[in-house]
Amino acid sequence: MVDYIRTHRRVDTVSLIGWSAGGPRTGGYAARFPRKVDRLVLVAPSYRADSPAHAVGAIPRPDVPMRLQTKTVLMEERWASTIRCEDQVDPDIQEVIWQTVMSFDQLGEVWGPSEGVMRVRESGGAWGWNRNYAAQVGVPTLIMTGEHDRLLPQSEDLYADLGVDAKVLVTLGCATHFAVWEMTQYKFVHEASAEWLARGSFQESRLGKFRVERGDH
Repeated sequence: MVDYIRTHRRVDTVSLIGWSAGGPRTGGYAARFPRKVDRLVLVAPSYRADSPAHAVGAIPRPDVPMRLQTKTVLMEERWASTIRCEDQVDPDIQEVIWQTVMSFDQLGEVWGPSEGVMRVRESGGAWGWNRNYAAQVGVPTLIMTGEHDRLLPQSEDLYADLGVDAKVLVTLGCATHFAVWEMTQYKFVHEASAEWLARGSFQESRLGKFRVERGDH
């Protein structure tokens, strides 16, 4: 896909954005193909410094290519249980998100309960995204993670391990793993991403750790 875009747009490099499990995909790609990547934006990226470098023992079994996630697991157990601030989430957004997910998966839509199930990739795909590969990332990288996201410590580790001078870690106050869907920080995530992709800076800084509170933007 990256090569297709480079050819189609007649450019040498493209910028990549990854959220959650998109972190190992985009970060791992940038580590391996730095000449094809301009900048990285990682939102709550998965990262384990000591994860294996190869797929042996890490990929899912042939008969378990995916997991099934119900609406309750996603919306209540994974998301609502981590919300800490008043008016953090629009009360109607969860239903809109679920219906949108189902509209893209007509098979999952008719499985299981009446509202369907979300088919999710197996989580074994993080192999090869570890301390050694993070050190090989040579492109400017912006990381943004919510303060109530269990992956925040992983973001701290990744920031420390990245082998590039242009790197920024922003902790998002009043935000969870699903900050892109929350009223408190989603606009900031968009604005910070746009600045980083256009200029390679965060509030005119190219290096450091920052915290953004609700209402700071």
